[in-house]
Amino acid sequence: MVLGEKARPSGDSFAFMYFSGSSSVPAGARALARLHLKEIDGRIVKVLARKDAKIGDTTRAHLEECHTRIEKVLNAALDVNEP
Repeated sequence: MVLGEKARPSGDSFAFMYFSGSSSVPAGARALARLHLKEIDGRIVKVLARKDAKIGDTTRAHLEECHTRIEKVLNAALDVNEP
């Protein structure tokens, strides 16, 4: 949704499931999705930065992977040509 209809992830089922859009997605919905991704990413970054966070390796790896994927989507969205 964030990337718009022309952007299609290559072999990434996570990004396809959550971030691919259809031609009928309004620009406002994409903007809200982008806003919420930024908020989620900010929360992830805060948890990862906490020295006293009691999270296991599996959770840390998951959060780092989510952060990386969200960054890629948000950075890619800057290159999408909007009508």
